[in-house]
Amino acid sequence: MQKQQVTEKLSSYFDLIPQNPLCLLYEPRLRYQHLRILNFVLDQTITAIKKLFIERKYTDFDPHVGDTLCQIRAAKILHIATNPQFNIAEHINYLNKILLKVKLLTPVIERSISIKRSPMLKQKENNQTLEAFLTESKINFNIHPQVDYLIKAYLLTKYKTQLAGKHPKINFKKLCADASISKDLAVRIIRHWQKSIAHHSSEHIKSSSNGTPTLVDLLKLNDDDNREVLPSFFVMKEVINFIKKHNFNLLFIIRNPLDLNIEPITILFETKNGEFELSRNKDIDNPCFTAQAISYLLKKPTPNTPSTLPQKIISHGVEKILLACSANHPQYSGNKLSILNKNNIYQKHLSTFDRKHLFYNELYDLSSEYCKAKIFAEQLSCDYEKPDFIFAEHMLAGTPRSQTQTFCVNKPDLVEKIPDSSYLCTGHSIGTLKNTECLIDGE
Repeated sequence: MQKQQVTEKLSSYFDLIPQNPLCLLYEPRLRYQHLRILNFVLDQTITAIKKLFIERKYTDFDPHVGDTLCQIRAAKILHIATNPQFNIAEHINYLNKILLKVKLLTPVIERSISIKRSPMLKQKENNQTLEAFLTESKINFNIHPQVDYLIKAYLLTKYKTQLAGKHPKINFKKLCADASISKDLAVRIIRHWQKSIAHHSSEHIKSSSNGTPTLVDLLKLNDDDNREVLPSFFVMKEVINFIKKHNFNLLFIIRNPLDLNIEPITILFETKNGEFELSRNKDIDNPCFTAQAISYLLKKPTPNTPSTLPQKIISHGVEKILLACSANHPQYSGNKLSILNKNNIYQKHLSTFDRKHLFYNELYDLSSEYCKAKIFAEQLSCDYEKPDFIFAEHMLAGTPRSQTQTFCVNKPDLVEKIPDSSYLCTGHSIGTLKNTECLIDGE
């Protein structure tokens, strides 16, 4: 790791586990406990790196953070996957060497628990800090900030459980068993990871924002659990710009929540000259920004009645639809900030500035765009409770293959039967997609 040229601050054990480096390890049992946690953390970090860069399991990085900004995580995972800023092989090799030392030291410390210690040894051990123990044992490690993000995102995905129609939760029982930790420590660790991921998310938007980074600080608030949160519509605008800038593909997978027997349809877009166009790339394993959407308009097709939903999506434009869904979504998470979701938060900020204020024009444009998107969403029913047209309910990094396998569990063979055309479609005959006039009544 010494050879690696890194300008960013590296992360350590104490960035992953909320422990005071100066806490005293007054008995061997405490050393043993930290060794077991270290074993778990190192092993899972190696696994996370391999999952993303070798196995390309992008959907294993869809963390439960507790806010409403999954779109940032989707974009960030895609960026890390396609733009790693560290040497992957060196990192894995380095972490494996530290892990081996931990595995060799663990039984030694475990045996010392039952051994009677001399007063001199007790005095020495009672004054040893956790940081000193790790350093003297040569198991204090450093990882790149991207790896720090990956391991937290991976574990917040691994221990996420979600029942149909319910909000996701963390399986603390499984985490406690796997990491050999108490429930109290598990809760502290999860909260630490979630706040860390939320902070990474706001920093990602700040670094990629087309506007002034300080505008992000203006809109950034803290929710009930002290997570940094940004308004959903503003973030979606920035994420769309980010997707275009890096030429990521965008995948829509749409299902009817009222009838799970209707096969979802899958439409893939690619970025060309700053616009989203139907993709002609037939590689269903390419990473893409994935929008999981629901629509009552999706019907079971027949040979004579192809689905009209894809044409309507293309007519209105995928960008306009994503922004409408974001505008019709709670702008902030948590009960503390719920009052802000009932009003135009951008207009609220605007009302406190005069026209000469640094952010006045940006906020004015943002407020106007938000209002237009909100009206569009209400007119066409881009609504979670009643998606008569469509509503993008979740976003993550994935591939056309992985998403099709997830939603078509009863017909996995359909993955290999995606037709040779300018779009991807699962189980449907939807005809030829064209950029035709708007097909929605009254539009």
